[in-house]
Amino acid sequence: MGSEKEKDKELIKALAVVLKEMRKTRSISQQLVYEETGIHVGRIELGNLNVSVTTLSRLCKFYHVNLIDLFARLQKYMNAQKEAEKESAKKMKD
Repeated sequence: MGSEKEKDKELIKALAVVLKEMRKTRSISQQLVYEETGIHVGRIELGNLNVSVTTLSRLCKFYHVNLIDLFARLQKYMNAQKEAEKESAKKMKD
């Protein structure tokens, strides 16, 4: 098991992936997000920025999803990542 800091980094990276996916599936540019919300989503999508709940809420409103849906997507992504890691570790053992 990783340290709390490592887990935090994994969560921030996963959130970045999910938010980027939400933006790209809507064919929205980072520039448009900034113009409409004042949020530099590109910085968030790099996965190095710990985002506040109020920023997440504003992005959810912009993407027309609720926070529950965002967190469900995040959990689904993180579960898939853990499964992929398990499969990779299993293949290395074989």
